[in-house]
Amino acid sequence: MAENKAQNPQSSHSAPSGEGEVQQMMGMLNGLLQPWHASIQHPAQAQEQVLAGLLKIYAQTKYGAEHGAAEIGDIVGYRRAFPVANYEGYRPARSTCC
Repeated sequence: MAENKAQNPQSSHSAPSGEGEVQQMMGMLNGLLQPWHASIQHPAQAQEQVLAGLLKIYAQTKYGAEHGAAEIGDIVGYRRAFPVANYEGYRPARSTCC
């Protein structure tokens, strides 16, 4: 194994050497993929969670506070508070920040 690394110094990863390492790697991989699997099984719930996280961030901004991001609880409220706008629709916000 050491000879292989000496021949290829750019390779910093090695194959698992035992059953325990394989199980550990599988556990890590499953842990990383679990949220993705859950989002596939329940996509609406996953999207609601993403929206809630984004609204938490938006609420900390002037623009989000002006639109009541902290009080929004669902997609209907989000669409009402943050209507679709083109580039010109954001002119007032752009003029204060940039």
